Amino acid sequence: MNPLMNILGPALGIVGDWFEGRRRLAQARVESEVAIETARATADIDWDNIQAQNARSSWADEWFTILLSLPFIAAFFRPLQDDVARGFEVISTSVPDWYIAAFALAISAAFGYREFVRPFMNRLNGVTPQGTPTNDETNPRRSR
Repeated sequence: MNPLMNILGPALGIVGDWFEGRRRLAQARVESEVAIETARATADIDWDNIQAQNARSSWADEWFTILLSLPFIAAFFRPLQDDVARGFEVISTSVPDWYIAAFALAISAAFGYREFVRPFMNRLNGVTPQGTPTNDETNPRRSR
């Protein structure tokens, strides 16, 4: 056997093993990402099925529709216009952000708007989208 091959053979084996390890690591990452996306899709489908099943026996969406329609309808009646305007003024200046967010979440959940609810749930779980500010200084409602 060639003396050069005696030296290079083991070195080439180590390099080959290193590349094989890198290939396996890359494959494991891809498989992991596929598993995560599959789990997310399954969770979304399950959530939609639960919402559809709950909507059959729930009056929440109808109740919120009526509730949200009342100020709109009342604004067309002159005796109620000042009260409607004052109510919205109080909401815009005095109601805490957490209450408005909770109300919006309840409405979204009642109507099954998963995409609207998800950012709030992510924030509660400490997950924020890339580049989205989470400090209160950037919230215009906090600057009052």
